[in-house]
Amino acid sequence: MPTPRLHRLLAAVFLGAALLAAPRSGAAAEPAAIEDSGAVALEDLLDLPVAAASLRTERASEAAASVFVLTAEDLRALGARTLGEALQAVPGLFAYRDDLFPQVGVRGVGMVGDYTTRLLVLLDGHPLNNTVGIGQSYLERDLPVPLAAVQRIEVLKGPAGGVYGPTAFLGVVNVVTAPPGPVPLEVTAFGEALQGEARGGGGSVVAGGAAGPVRGAVAVEGYGTKGPDSTFPELVGDPSRTPPPGGLVEGMAAASGGAGYLRLGLGDLTLAGGCGGWTHGVASAPYLSNFLDDRNRLSARTCFADLSGRWVASERITVTARVAYDDFEMRDAFAYAPPPEDVGVTRDLGTDRWLSGEARLSARLGDRTTLTAGLRGEWHETLQETWADGIPTAIEDPTGGIGVGPIAKDYGNAGAYLILDQRLAPWATAQGALTAHWDQLFGSRVTPRVAVVLTPGQEDVVKAIWAQGFRTPTASDAFYEDGMAFVANPALQPETANAFELQWERHLSGSVSATLSAFATDYRGLITYVTVPNPANPGDPTDVRLQAQNAEALWTAGGELTLNARFGESVRLLAGLSVQQPSTGRDNFPTATGTLLLRWRTPWRPLALVGAGTYASSRDKPDGAGQVAAQALLSARAQLEVPGVRGLEAELGVTNLLDAGAPSPASAEYLPITELPAAPRTVGLLLRWRGR
Repeated sequence: MPTPRLHRLLAAVFLGAALLAAPRSGAAAEPAAIEDSGAVALEDLLDLPVAAASLRTERASEAAASVFVLTAEDLRALGARTLGEALQAVPGLFAYRDDLFPQVGVRGVGMVGDYTTRLLVLLDGHPLNNTVGIGQSYLERDLPVPLAAVQRIEVLKGPAGGVYGPTAFLGVVNVVTAPPGPVPLEVTAFGEALQGEARGGGGSVVAGGAAGPVRGAVAVEGYGTKGPDSTFPELVGDPSRTPPPGGLVEGMAAASGGAGYLRLGLGDLTLAGGCGGWTHGVASAPYLSNFLDDRNRLSARTCFADLSGRWVASERITVTARVAYDDFEMRDAFAYAPPPEDVGVTRDLGTDRWLSGEARLSARLGDRTTLTAGLRGEWHETLQETWADGIPTAIEDPTGGIGVGPIAKDYGNAGAYLILDQRLAPWATAQGALTAHWDQLFGSRVTPRVAVVLTPGQEDVVKAIWAQGFRTPTASDAFYEDGMAFVANPALQPETANAFELQWERHLSGSVSATLSAFATDYRGLITYVTVPNPANPGDPTDVRLQAQNAEALWTAGGELTLNARFGESVRLLAGLSVQQPSTGRDNFPTATGTLLLRWRTPWRPLALVGAGTYASSRDKPDGAGQVAAQALLSARAQLEVPGVRGLEAELGVTNLLDAGAPSPASAEYLPITELPAAPRTVGLLLRWRGR
């Protein structure tokens, strides 16, 4: 629980923000939002509004960044129920897993074991990433909003430190929900079957309305599954542990999760809050833990509350402010033989509870110049703890025994940013962005972004972008010690990135556009775990530990081609091809990736057919032990507006249609397992009812 001191700070800041953001005369309304793609002209759907690129709502073509947008319609067509499933459709992104959490790489960087610490995830502009840096994903059920309530997902590819500071190292994902207020009631229920039996299901409810001046929106969901059975051929003949017959691990991947989200509006005040969490078993038994032991589990929970306000101080000046409180917790357990043979069940706890605030001023300085300036700050209270059965938690000498903790670190960071937009000509706009960031533990840094957007004709948009990024070490990187395998390294330095991109977008017709881009990024000081002598026993070369170090540098270059098309109301097409060449194969990213989404409304109007797929070329395993084969994952679904039942939709879908193995490489913690297979072919049935 938060300390009394943090409770007092939270109450004081929320009260101050409420007074600051109270409604005033002349207040500006919230920017118009797209609630249903059917209500928007087709040509506008190819150039949707985005809010993440420049901290204001603008068209994607105007944004000084490489932007890709998925609409609610796209999410339904994909059948996506988690953020990770949705991001698989974004060109230049690559999804993989480590049997603990799903992960996603961007444009040539896909580091194994990265818990979404290099990709900034926003929910309606609220940053979700914690600083403890382990056990988070936001790509699964720990996202604190059901995907059924999401209006669009904005993806900014490439470092965005000039606007956001740390964490926006590989890019930004902004999950946007509908503004609070009346929306049709939507109720969804689904079930899924795999490997010959029904194994999971769940449902969600989304609703909104108004009571006098108060507007509201609420969404809840729940989900449970037995999970797939997995075969690990490397286990056969393994002398270190008793393997299951044939390497088949059954019944160890059960999972459950849920989320709830509430958003209230009163005048110019918006209060938003949510919780998302999930727990699941671990079939692969990493860290040499026991196979077929249902005590091998982990869970993660993310909760937040955010109070924001926006008002117009004059015709040219707009002020926004927000305060927020976030609470993250991760727990895991891995089972070994009981003492004295081994340590029994080991458990980890990681928490981060933090208070944050931001104030921003936007001003129009004449007809050609816009200035945005702001301050932001955070105060974190992190805790990491490891213990085992029958062994005390607190040990004065972490290297002298098993059981470490609590490792408590309280620290703050603050930043100031400036964004200047200058119209150079009717067909040319330039943007300069600069962030100065200070971190109590890891020093200060100034990070720029410069971009030029040209519109030489009505059909063409050309963008040239130079951006820098950085990522401060997480508390887990710098301070985690467990007395068994890991030692701390508080001397870690921030990672840095320097990126260039040239992009050309061509509107081939009113409802078809193609985007071609070339990019190159230089990454320095990437944090990876390396083997070091045990500090308590440096003379024994066989007694080693793992330590996080700034040991990796990577340079990657490549290009992307994206096709975005609508043909009337009958056909929706999204297709992308990304080619990248990293300077080292150890980063777990394919040379070529492809994405496809095709939705066709048949001549019988109630029925629509959808096909979707991803492709990844072969890639080297991070440890140099061979390659992961090329892989293609396909899915298909039929969506039916049930005749005679107003508002009822039925959907039958198959994911991983070809039952491809599509493995992800496993890190050394999983030995002897070297590959983790994808989920097998899964058949799903969904029913959705929407009020009118």
